[in-house]
Amino acid sequence: MAIAVLGCYINPVHPDREELERQLLRFEEHLRFARDFGCAVVGTETGSLNPDCSYHPSTQNQETFDRLCGSVERLVAVAERCGSVVGIEPVADQHTLSSIEKTQALIDRIDSPALRVIFDPVNLIPQSGLGESQEAFFKRAFEAFGPRIVVVHAKDFRFEKGRKSEAVAAGAGIFDFDAFFRMLQAEKPGIDVLLENTTPETAPAAMALLAAISARSATPALKTS
Repeated sequence: MAIAVLGCYINPVHPDREELERQLLRFEEHLRFARDFGCAVVGTETGSLNPDCSYHPSTQNQETFDRLCGSVERLVAVAERCGSVVGIEPVADQHTLSSIEKTQALIDRIDSPALRVIFDPVNLIPQSGLGESQEAFFKRAFEAFGPRIVVVHAKDFRFEKGRKSEAVAAGAGIFDFDAFFRMLQAEKPGIDVLLENTTPETAPAAMALLAAISARSATPALKTS
């Protein structure tokens, strides 16, 4: 049994500076000890100006992005010293890194091999949906930050009443796994793929579906989380 990601999901743009400092120190501690778990990657999402990471209208402004960059720069410096990796997970709409373009901007600004992307494509699809095919969306993402992807999350979503619904287990929605896995195998063979939004009841069917798709696209074995 291997650990693909050591989760330490903080709010790196927390509005309270004292609380932000506490959270950053906790993440740094994870970076220092990650190797003891046989894992290099410590992962987090990118938060919002609300303490609970819910939607805040000012999260998308430049000042908040700069605040995120300051936190990530600090964490990456620790990761470089410890031989660890900061894994950043973008989330559309409500979080600071809310798009392919912003994710690329962060990587361009902090050019370090110790900064990688945890790619959850469902999380990065906006609530209002895509103005392009899923395949085109995947292609743009891989072109923007494909070499930096370190782990992938696999789950599904539905589209109801003009909005993306809550995430569901793989196979229970409309996510184009065939197109995604074809690109994943071409761009990141051997990467860890972690199941999300599954329960003991839905996990067997999700695993069977993704194993079949994995075999068709010669993608490596899946892991559950």
